[in-house]
Amino acid sequence: MNDISNTFYSLPLRLDKIISKKFNPLCSLQESIAQNIYLLITTDFKELRFDHSYGCSIWEQDFEVLPNIKWKDILSSSLEKTIQTHEERLKNIKVKIEIEEYKFMSKENIRIKRKLIINIEGFTVKTNEKFDFIEQIFISPFSLE
Repeated sequence: MNDISNTFYSLPLRLDKIISKKFNPLCSLQESIAQNIYLLITTDFKELRFDHSYGCSIWEQDFEVLPNIKWKDILSSSLEKTIQTHEERLKNIKVKIEIEEYKFMSKENIRIKRKLIINIEGFTVKTNEKFDFIEQIFISPFSLE
């Protein structure tokens, strides 16, 4: 018998399947937590109508001209706080962010983007299993002509 408390829906949620009484793909606890963290990272505060605290400050500070060290500290602290608030299945959360700059060159211009390497570690509350999450995203589309 399948334990419903260990059943997690995979994203994206397939409402067409649910409405037609078919199964939406399922995933593990680790995958479900990772999907929620990814949503937290890629969501701006106030984007979720019913909970304005859901999201991440990356998008508020995307174009801030702060030294990378200060910006990383602000972002790490904000992300750690939002994960603690919105992902109750994790404990002892540690967030580490690295920033790299990339130049994309074409005949017309040079674009510089920041690449964030986000590393999140913690433990699942239910099983005390180690949890690791790494995501890389590009932000700040500067253009030099």
